[in-house]
Amino acid sequence: MIAMGDGLAALHFNPAQFVASYEPITQDDPRLSQVWGERLYRISLKAKSIKSTGKYSFIIKKAK
Repeated sequence: MIAMGDGLAALHFNPAQFVASYEPITQDDPRLSQVWGERLYRISLKAKSIKSTGKYSFIIKKAK
């Protein structure tokens, strides 16, 4: 789940195609910290195999 404003969102992807990871990023700008908080998170989806053609997809949906 991903916190977005006053709600949550879910990131959907095919785990057979991607390896997911995240990385915290410290927020050191006091003006942005008031809105976004002390840290942000970078979400990375790394393809398990790269092909010359094809499609990747991911969906972010509001969580219920």
